[in-house]
Amino acid sequence: MPGRRVPFGRVAMVATPLFLLAIHPAPSSRPEPPVLASGPALPSLAAFDAWLAPAGARRATPVVTPADLAGALGAPARRMALFAVEDAAERAARRLLEDLPYGASIGAAAERHRLDPLLVAAVVKVESRFSPRAISPRGAVGLMQVLPTTAARYGRADLHDPHENLDSGCRYLASLLDLYDGDLSLALAAYNAGPAVVARYGGIPPFRETRRYVARVMGRYEESRRRVEEAVMRAEDPFLPSRVTAATKAALR
Repeated sequence: MPGRRVPFGRVAMVATPLFLLAIHPAPSSRPEPPVLASGPALPSLAAFDAWLAPAGARRATPVVTPADLAGALGAPARRMALFAVEDAAERAARRLLEDLPYGASIGAAAERHRLDPLLVAAVVKVESRFSPRAISPRGAVGLMQVLPTTAARYGRADLHDPHENLDSGCRYLASLLDLYDGDLSLALAAYNAGPAVVARYGGIPPFRETRRYVARVMGRYEESRRRVEEAVMRAEDPFLPSRVTAATKAALR
């Protein structure tokens, strides 16, 4: 008598769980996961592989190989070109400087001494009207009207050279901002009248020249920052009408 036939579906129902169990043992037999060490050291891929599939279990080709891990951890970080662009405000400020005499040198000196280049440009405008040959009655020289005694501290000799003058002036202005904890009004007053005079009066001295100097520099600085903000607004909304006139542009020159 022919043997009894067993339906294929019933065989599959019994064989499939046994096959899967042979490949992936029960979770209860899995050891504790490897512990992450502190610092740059990481568990090896072999340790994770042993945890995911203990010895004796058949494993498929690993998704991540040791070469993949080494490449991912060792590759230097790269910025996509889409994000390697200047901030809108930085672009607007740079374009504003490009329209000014010695704008590139002003920007380089300001960046070197961690100053806002638009602030330095405002100081140069008020001090010398961008003339590298300007000399004051007190002997201050060049674009930022630096005294020879001040430049001597920084090893600068030729104050008529725009680059040396800007470097000395920016270093001095940066030191004054540090001295007054970032108070721009006091720093500008000291730049004009000297730190000793500011200390004597406990603030901006009551000299018409100094007060007018501080107001002029602050006014031009605020005007240039306003122009940058307007340029950013126009970049965000190209249909926004411009409020910057030729007169304001000329005023900064």
